[in-house]
Amino acid sequence: MRSLLFPALFMLFFTACIENKVEGPVTGSGSPSFNAPDCILITNANGAPIGTFPDCQPTGQWIATDLSVTELELLNFSDTIAGGFSSTMGISRAFAYPNPVAVNDTLHLGFSGISDANVKIKLAILDEQARIIQQLAIRSDHLDVSDVRIDNSSYDPGAFYRIYYRVSGAAETVFFEGFGDIYICRNGTVDEPEACF
Repeated sequence: MRSLLFPALFMLFFTACIENKVEGPVTGSGSPSFNAPDCILITNANGAPIGTFPDCQPTGQWIATDLSVTELELLNFSDTIAGGFSSTMGISRAFAYPNPVAVNDTLHLGFSGISDANVKIKLAILDEQARIIQQLAIRSDHLDVSDVRIDNSSYDPGAFYRIYYRVSGAAETVFFEGFGDIYICRNGTVDEPEACF
């Protein structure tokens, strides 16, 4: 009996330490596991960073990040945005504000360095289960901020979402790609971001 107890306890301990990954469209054979969004960079209504939630490090978010082939597939949808794009670009970072954002409000998504350029921005927004909630293609028209409507029929208060983005120009040249996480406020307003959690 004692000889079975030791291996059983070892297996119990070992399985308790295995990280559970969320299954969804960005997982599967040969693709990286999807870590559900769980850390945001809090920004106010003017886009200024004011902290993180929870007390965490939003590593890899809102900067240039090499996306996996599977993640890039999320941005590979047809659109009707045609030509006239810039051929060179110097983007330093991405940003989203306010974050958290309320349902039926507008999330402003921007890229530092595109104010003098005409680029295509493609977005794929996924929920915590890696389901695609929204895919958008936007022509920047020399603006460094684009708006995303947070519709109450698609987004749940109190939930995290991940935004994958790609900024491209002439001949589909990719200038900037990566991801960032957002949180939907539990309350109807984000006047006090701390009250959203």
